[in-house]
Amino acid sequence: MGGRRRDRYTAPEEARYSLSPEAIGAPIEGSGLRPVRAWVQALDGTQSRVDAVAVSSTPDAVCVRWLDDGRAFQAWVWRAAVRHRATPAAIDAA
Repeated sequence: MGGRRRDRYTAPEEARYSLSPEAIGAPIEGSGLRPVRAWVQALDGTQSRVDAVAVSSTPDAVCVRWLDDGRAFQAWVWRAAVRHRATPAAIDAA
């Protein structure tokens, strides 16, 4: 007891924005790259609202993709953190 488990799953650095698989839930459905605005969390804990596209969703969560300084990121966030938007963003074409 008290030791660290070596077989514990550790998400890759770029995925640390995401909810856990247990929080995401099921079933996962494709959403057809709908334009959204979403609150996302950075590795340092700061939160920001970004123009993104919804990639997939469950009843509780949405997988969003966005650009930051030309790099594409993807994360699962709570459904309540996502709002539809009408105007396209650069990520819509990526």
